Amino acid sequence: MEPILQEWEDFARSLGAVTSTMDATELRDHAELMLRAVATDLETAQSAAEQEAKGKGQAPPLPAHFPLTAATSHGSTRAAEGFSLEQMVSEYRALRASVLRLWARHAPAAVVGADAYEQQIRFSEAIDQALTDSIKAYSHAVDQLVVTKARHRMAALGTLAAGLGHDMANVLFPMRTCLHGLTRLEMPEPARPLLDALDRSVDHLAGLCKGLRARTIHPEATNAGAPATTVLHEWWIAAISPFTWALPRGVRLHHEGLGDATDLPPVAMPAHALMQAVFNIVQNAAQALGKRNDAAPPGARPSGNIWIAARLVPALGDGGATIHLSVRDDGPGMDPGAAARCTEAFYTTKPKDHGTGLGLFLARTVVERHGGKLLVDSTLGEGTTFTLVLPTA
Repeated sequence: MEPILQEWEDFARSLGAVTSTMDATELRDHAELMLRAVATDLETAQSAAEQEAKGKGQAPPLPAHFPLTAATSHGSTRAAEGFSLEQMVSEYRALRASVLRLWARHAPAAVVGADAYEQQIRFSEAIDQALTDSIKAYSHAVDQLVVTKARHRMAALGTLAAGLGHDMANVLFPMRTCLHGLTRLEMPEPARPLLDALDRSVDHLAGLCKGLRARTIHPEATNAGAPATTVLHEWWIAAISPFTWALPRGVRLHHEGLGDATDLPPVAMPAHALMQAVFNIVQNAAQALGKRNDAAPPGARPSGNIWIAARLVPALGDGGATIHLSVRDDGPGMDPGAAARCTEAFYTTKPKDHGTGLGLFLARTVVERHGGKLLVDSTLGEGTTFTLVLPTA
């Protein structure tokens, strides 16, 4: 037993940084228990039918009162210790090679016998079964670690949101006072629209602050007194200025079916929530276009377009009519993997100091909270379209 365990330990130590601080006990982990389980299996009588089933991975399940094996514990432990799946699997591969090599060295005459072949086959089956148990346990442990990490990050964000809402409100109060003071002064006429746009932006930020504070007290809280529906063409008048300011140089904003769409029914979503969702999507598109322009050859003219469009989709089946509000860009687009994950919390393709992976996640959760859904369609080299499917009021 000891020569096998020593070779297991030596191999584990060769796996690099993940084992650099581990002692012999940690390196060997459950190796001895697994080998004793394999030895017990080899000494247990096995019919031809049982051997065939086991060779196909159809070994009988463990009793309910004994749900874990040493291999199961090994998989969970290796996941917690930071081993990659490949590193853990390589331990079993090295174990198999070590045992067979030592087997041949210490019993050369028996290697060619029929009984020895059968024993080696059963040994390999037992190792494969142990590896399967370890992989299942490893995968489950990794999933749990990811969930736990995300839960801790969201809890930290909740604390941050509470403080941010409070501090932003403190800053916005003197800003609003100054803006109102400016409106009473004699100013050039072109400055009036800019002041109005600033005032609307401050109102939007105040609404976000109220929402941040309310949601840290009660997760289902909404802005008290805020209208539950939004008329799109009225919303667009207030939204166009912040959207335009978010665009990098050379990127143009277009709208279709919004400015004069007085025939569209209201959507069942408050204006501040709609603003939050759409602004995050527009900003994401603007950043992608700006990044593409930054990577262009020297002297190239900045370019890029973002289209925001709205249309009514009649009721289908048992569902009611919906408004499809789309944000489309002609940016670099995303590959299928990134498009499938782009609305997950903390998923981002940006450098760590340029993105949190929360913008599109917030857009999706805000839309879903009000009974809608967010669709993503993207093609590399052509652009991306986000479509908010919103219920009508």
